[in-house]
Amino acid sequence: MHPSEVRPLKPHDANPRVAHPSPFEEPTDIESFVKRFEKPIFRYVLRLVGEDEAEDVTQDVFLKAIAGLPRFRGEASLETWLYRIATNTCRDHLRRRRWQRLLFIRKSNDAADLVSRSVAKPNPIEESEIRSLIRAALRELAPHHREVIVLRDIEGFSYEEIAAIVGCPIGTVKSRLYHARAQLAKKLRTLGLESGGTEGGDR
Repeated sequence: MHPSEVRPLKPHDANPRVAHPSPFEEPTDIESFVKRFEKPIFRYVLRLVGEDEAEDVTQDVFLKAIAGLPRFRGEASLETWLYRIATNTCRDHLRRRRWQRLLFIRKSNDAADLVSRSVAKPNPIEESEIRSLIRAALRELAPHHREVIVLRDIEGFSYEEIAAIVGCPIGTVKSRLYHARAQLAKKLRTLGLESGGTEGGDR
């Protein structure tokens, strides 16, 4: 699923008219808000929940965000606030999906993007195969580890921003990132890949 294929969220999907002051008072403001963040949020959700359900989860994120605009106080940036909504929505979705797996033994499709700074060992491997192996390794991480490594190493957020997004202290973010990178590097080695700077990193 390509981000451009996501159905645009229209103003009538949620009530853009709010009773209290918000950054978006008119339908055109809502459309600009969605247009600005739709693709990056879709990519982030895709890396956390996989291709099959990324579009639905992204739509849910924006519906929650628009409904929550009256409570947005500007204590964090709009981007950080939206990514926190996306993170919590993905967490809820993954919890439901784990329960479904227990009930139906359903295997989820994996579609997280390539983690950077990884190279193949000798014996050339096709790029598509490398991407597939890294996606598989990333998806095997615990959700709280996958969140921080995607936010830091792929999305490029600062530790302060990540702490606000995932709702934990900066020290916890750094600890999770350290362990996430170490686990990912180990998984990549077992799959025949070497990480170039992932393990340890800028703790």
